[in-house]
Amino acid sequence: MLNINNIILINDPYTVSNYFEDIGKGVGDTIELNNVVLTFNDIKKPEKELPTEMDTEERNWLMDNTDIATKELYINLYTRRAIMYNLHKSGLGHNCLNTFHFYYREDKLHLNVYVRSMNFDANFENDLYTFNILLEKAHNKLLLSKGQIIVFIMSLHKFKEK
Repeated sequence: MLNINNIILINDPYTVSNYFEDIGKGVGDTIELNNVVLTFNDIKKPEKELPTEMDTEERNWLMDNTDIATKELYINLYTRRAIMYNLHKSGLGHNCLNTFHFYYREDKLHLNVYVRSMNFDANFENDLYTFNILLEKAHNKLLLSKGQIIVFIMSLHKFKEK
């Protein structure tokens, strides 16, 4: 982990819980890590299921709409336009998982994900697994080697114990 200029860089998502106590800040009824950048190549399926039916619907929507982004890669493998915005009808003003950006560099297909807000206890593991599923689907469809996933999280938080 590297914490510099209000950015937290983490290469192992399985260590994130350690940082809440060390560098987390109180924001309302949460402990928050701001501007977290996670990198990983693969993640195992979480033991716990998605927390709500809406989360399941959102994952399915994202999987169904991955072609929105990857079709750009059919046209130009080195495009910067292979982007998918999360337009799933969640009832929120802005979905927590915002933008998915696929790109092909160094002979691998990579995925950047931009996250507005993520509840560590309820969604973290399942969201990372969702990102892994999306990259797997795209790399299988495009027949490209799988690269890394980089996740930019503005607010990674957990609720304070009462």
